[in-house]
Amino acid sequence: MDAFEKVLFFQNKTQDHSWFIQFDKNFNSQIPSWFLKWWEMFGSVPQNLPEPLQDALRYFSSKFQTDRHTSQFPAILHMSLQYKIHWISMWSYVINQNLLDREFFTKWWDRFRPTDVISKLYKDFPLPVQKPMAHCTRSQSSLESVQISGKSSRELRDLAQQLLLQSEQLESQEKVSPASSEASCNFAPVDPFQDAQDPYDGYNLDSDYEP
Repeated sequence: MDAFEKVLFFQNKTQDHSWFIQFDKNFNSQIPSWFLKWWEMFGSVPQNLPEPLQDALRYFSSKFQTDRHTSQFPAILHMSLQYKIHWISMWSYVINQNLLDREFFTKWWDRFRPTDVISKLYKDFPLPVQKPMAHCTRSQSSLESVQISGKSSRELRDLAQQLLLQSEQLESQEKVSPASSEASCNFAPVDPFQDAQDPYDGYNLDSDYEP
């Protein structure tokens, strides 16, 4: 752990403490617990990732399976390790309450295009396929709900007659006849020469239709 930490504190001639970091492509061992402290100082943070990679990280965190040991590490560490995503870690000296201290921060390398990483991630964790909704008419659903296997020809004929009767009843209930609706409206006769009385007095304003 000391070697991992102190190597990034090396005092170079330019006093430039900026490091390009990436996991070894051949590393496939378990992450040690002490590495969490190192990651908190030098590791990447989700806010620095491009927006498409942030979306991929949220999806990855919902799909990636961890055990008791690996659950202590953040999802961005697992994703950076699995897909070898690199980042830039930096630190500089600051004065903190009259004491010389170090300030750590990271940033994204703009020249890196995360397209391949995102494609591989969604290949490893495919998005759920949404099945199209099956559309059927009322008569089709009625026919599908009937079990006709093993029935005799007479039973099938009776069943067909029942379905036909049900279909006719449904059609008669859904149809509305404009002619019958107009015929049910009976208006009282009005005398156009009637002066002593309001010519519209004969109307029943509460109900234009006979009960």
